[in-house]
Amino acid sequence: DGVEVGDRWLELADVCETRTEDGCLIFADLHYMLALASDDRSQASAALLNRISRDADSAADETTRRMNTPGLGMAQGVIAFSDGQYADAFHHLLGARDTLQRAGGSHAQRDVFERLTIDAGLRAGHLDQVIHLLNERQSRRAGSEDRYTATRRDLIAAARGMSDANRVPAQ
Repeated sequence: DGVEVGDRWLELADVCETRTEDGCLIFADLHYMLALASDDRSQASAALLNRISRDADSAADETTRRMNTPGLGMAQGVIAFSDGQYADAFHHLLGARDTLQRAGGSHAQRDVFERLTIDAGLRAGHLDQVIHLLNERQSRRAGSEDRYTATRRDLIAAARGMSDANRVPAQ
C-alpha cells in the first residue's frame, strides 16, 4: 500500500531465513515466504519452496496435506509476485485462495493473501476477475467498502478509461 516500513522486511527476513526447514505450520511458512520474498532472499525463498514441495508430495498427515493445499500454490504465488510475474502469481494465488482457511490464521491475517491475489490480478490485467474478488471481499465485510477496495476499484476505472464517478461499483 505504499507505506514506508523501514528495515522491517530485512529484520523479518533475517529471522525467517533460519526457519526454511521448520515445516510445522503452513501458515507460518507462508509468512516466512512473504518476508523472504519482500527482502529479495531468492535462495532462502527457493529453499523454503523446495521444503514445502517435499512435504506436500508426502501428504502423509493433515499438516503435510495443508502444505500441498493451499500451501504450495500460495508459496509459488508469493514468489512469482515478488519476481514481477503477475499472471503466474495470480494463477497460483487464485488457485489456492478457496482453501486458504485450511492454513489457519485470522480473517485479517488471511486478508494479506487476499490482497496479494487482487493486486497480482490487477497487475496482470485480469480486471473482471479482480472485480469479482473485490465484490466477494466486500460482501464478507458486511458490505462495507474499505480504503483498499475503493482504491482498487478506482485503479480498475482508470485502467478502463472511466472517470472516478463512473468507476466499477460493487455488485
